[in-house]
Amino acid sequence: EPVPQATMERFVELAEGAPAARGEDTIELLTVARATAQSALAAGESSTLSRLVQALAAGLSTEPKPVPFAREQAPELVAELLAMAAGPAVVEDCEQLLELLLAKCRTGEIYTFLLECLCGDELEVSARIRGIDLLRQVLLKMEESKRHMFLGSCFPTLLKKSVSARTPPEQLP
Repeated sequence: EPVPQATMERFVELAEGAPAARGEDTIELLTVARATAQSALAAGESSTLSRLVQALAAGLSTEPKPVPFAREQAPELVAELLAMAAGPAVVEDCEQLLELLLAKCRTGEIYTFLLECLCGDELEVSARIRGIDLLRQVLLKMEESKRHMFLGSCFPTLLKKSVSARTPPEQLP
């Protein structure tokens, strides 16, 4: 049986719980999903973004436990999710997806990908501020005995990057 082509639609199918084909490349699927989401964000194409949000939300909401593909891949899309939640074209249900991400995914993974996008230059100020709030939630959800290890490594970098001269004072909380 041939390996399905890596497309956004295939990513969505797997996030919703479709079985993966033998030899399917998760990294390639994630790369395609990320590029498609970024293009859709730039073009203001809400239908593609809504479909991605709905699929990840469906996969993370599955009982008795989330779809493994959705649980593993959602944290890697945190930059795109923040842009959808707080950007110029807010995607419906994205806030609910961020809550599911926090509830169903590993906090260490969310932390890693969240800090990566917060330290980059791609996020708009509103998405960056939403990301800082998500980081607060992630840190509070961690085991208290481990929290200091994560906070100590992110705080100086985050402060320097987030409260820079390019952030207009009226957009700071």
